[in-house]
Amino acid sequence: MSERFLAAAVQMDSGADKGQNLRTAERLVREAAEKGAKLIALPENMNFIGFGAREQAEPVPGGETSALLSGLAREYGVWLLGGSFFENGGADRPFNTAPFFAPDGTLRFSYRKLHLFDVLGEHPGGSRESKNTAPGDGIRTAPDVLGGIGAAVCYDLRFPELFQRLALEGARTVVLPSNFTEASGAGYTVTPAGMGTVEHGDTFTFTVVVDRAYAATAPTVTATDSQSGDVKVNTTNGTVSDTGAVTYTYTIENVTDNLSVSITVTQNNTY
Repeated sequence: MSERFLAAAVQMDSGADKGQNLRTAERLVREAAEKGAKLIALPENMNFIGFGAREQAEPVPGGETSALLSGLAREYGVWLLGGSFFENGGADRPFNTAPFFAPDGTLRFSYRKLHLFDVLGEHPGGSRESKNTAPGDGIRTAPDVLGGIGAAVCYDLRFPELFQRLALEGARTVVLPSNFTEASGAGYTVTPAGMGTVEHGDTFTFTVVVDRAYAATAPTVTATDSQSGDVKVNTTNGTVSDTGAVTYTYTIENVTDNLSVSITVTQNNTY
């Protein structure tokens, strides 16, 4: 049976002040929960972006960031994908980890980013994420949650086989925290069409991409159904709150499967 729910993709522009980043995340998660979201997601590197990131690594669960996210999930009774942040535990480098907390505050799963952004020459200055980050070791899904939830992080988007695996493991919605910049994200289209079809049936999934906030322009939300193509995406005009956050609401309808998902995207431009 189809399950309908409200999801919030919370955008924020994290910096080198970890305490401020966590306070901003807490405020925006509370705002999303109070608006009725049942699934809330934060962006990649949500608690720290800056020099010395390795020193900011913490255990998952058990660290400061996990404690905050777990408490918010429990307080509001929501499913919370805590963006991603450095988790200590790698042999010589931390993991880039996306934790998924249940409404009772327990850690349902933590996904460690598999595909690290080692791309030289593709954008100004290039990138070698593996210098400071260890790769993960597998996929993570919660097939019994909200119709089926999976996670990926940023550069994972370029690997359709990962999304096919997630779909085969029961993910109906894939949440993807990201930290695309204007340069590194220019060539990305948010359509992981590698879902494809397999002998066991349709592997269609929705994708919620949660990027950093840079400007108050409407993000693009795209849904692709490789089986029927019968998907509609509707959007409302942005509304501005008294804090400067701009909120857009999207409704994605898959007519074939009688499934409708509403996504609220908040861009926070005042911190």
